[in-house]
This record gives sequence, structure tokens and C-alpha cells, in this order.
Amino acid sequence: MDDSNETTHRVRITARGPKAKIEIDGQRIDPGALTSYTLSHHTGEPPHLILDSEHLDSLAFDGLARVAIADVPALGPAAAVFLDAIDAEELDVLITSVVDSGRA
Repeated sequence: MDDSNETTHRVRITARGPKAKIEIDGQRIDPGALTSYTLSHHTGEPPHLILDSEHLDSLAFDGLARVAIADVPALGPAAAVFLDAIDAEELDVLITSVVDSGRA
């Protein structure tokens, strides 16, 4: 990723236990507006901060050149399809054969 033409911003993250305080260019980000954050840094490139939010209306980034908001898909429908595809009788036979063979 070539970030040579992008503006970098001063970021300060203070994490204590399960909570973190995030400031960008001295402006504190409302912790209630974030669900998570990811900070990555590759050799030769500036760090990249991704903020995840479910409340985009309450999240303001004044003057930031790049902000990535992750789109997290709902897992419920995918999990339901996966679980519906499991044949309980076939699974029981498989588990019994593994246990009986001593591979468990």
C-alpha cells in the first residue's frame, strides 16, 4: 500500500484492560461510538488505524485523510444455514465410529 500522498495524523491510544481511550490530532473519539479498533503497521509504511462503529451518526472525524469503517456482516443467517446443513444422524454415526476406533 503506497501512503506517500496521504496525510498522517497524530494518534494516541491508551488501553487499560478492556477499555481504550483514542485521540486523533488531540480530539478524543467517543468510546461509546466504537465497537472495536485495529492498528496495523507494516515496515516502510505509516501506521493504519481502522475504527469499527455501529453508530456512524455519532462518529465525527474532522480533517482526517483516511478513515476505514469496517462492514461486519450479520452472522445469524450464515450460522443458521450452516447448522441447517448438518445431518444429526450422520453426525452421530461419524462420532460413534471415531470413538469406537479409538481416534477420539
